[in-house]
Amino acid sequence: MVTRQELKAAVETALALSLSGRYSTLARPTDLYEAALFAIMLRAAEQAGGTVLVTNDGRTPTRDVRFRTGPGVLASGDEYTFAVVTFPPTSERCEQKLEVHLGIAFAGRSGICHECDIAILTHAEAKRVRTGKRKYPSARALIAAVEAKFLVRGPVLGDGRNLIGLGSELRLGKFRLVAPTNGSDALRTLLAHWACGFFEELIPGSAAALELEDEVHETIQDWLSRRRRRVVAAV
Repeated sequence: MVTRQELKAAVETALALSLSGRYSTLARPTDLYEAALFAIMLRAAEQAGGTVLVTNDGRTPTRDVRFRTGPGVLASGDEYTFAVVTFPPTSERCEQKLEVHLGIAFAGRSGICHECDIAILTHAEAKRVRTGKRKYPSARALIAAVEAKFLVRGPVLGDGRNLIGLGSELRLGKFRLVAPTNGSDALRTLLAHWACGFFEELIPGSAAALELEDEVHETIQDWLSRRRRRVVAAV
């Protein structure tokens, strides 16, 4: 298992930023593991041609990185760190922006809210939440999501069932399950059947981390391609 100190160093290296004193003290290994996955999402976005702003207010870069250490909501002022990713616009009126967040809730199909460990969503939807037009972001705006299982024993079938339940409420095809250890054979079979990505033995710098980065990069590219096709069709 990767250690807490190794995770902290990996996050700070990937972001080229120091974690704030309070967060660095409070963050458990599982929190730092999610922060390391957040950094992988940012590299995937950069691969897709995005310019990444790590920020606490959505406008200016931060030197004070403060991630959530528990479930939260998107519209929480400038208390927590997230990222805005800007891509070249398809037209003068069509900005292309995404946001990457840790530990925020989305509105499910049932009306119940569910937390995503790491989520990429459209900036337009995040803006609607901040301006009060929505209480929680809609799952329709979810581009990719990662559920992290920082477990010594490794994830098992029950973890897969939970992921499928969460995905059925939000967007099943958008979810990946990630763990630093090996999962069970039954879990692999279940997630393969439901086309949910599973990345095991994933620690910063591992082959699995690169595979996750590549897959999320492709997902973002697909989103960009769909937006460009809509713009062309509207012309």
